[in-house]
Amino acid sequence: MTTLVLSSPLAGWVAPLDETPDAVFAERMLGDGLAIDPTGSVLHAPCD
Repeated sequence: MTTLVLSSPLAGWVAPLDETPDAVFAERMLGDGLAIDPTGSVLHAPCD
C-alpha cells in the first residue's frame, strides 16, 4: 500500500464553503470541500 501525504498548499484561515462569496462554491456546484482565506503569498503543491 502506498502512503500519500497531503498538506495545506498555503497559509491561511480555513472556512466552510458556505461562507464563500462565490455562489458556485457556496452551493457546492463543483463538489464538497473547504475554503482557505490566505494570509501569505506563497502557494505550494499539495503533494510530492
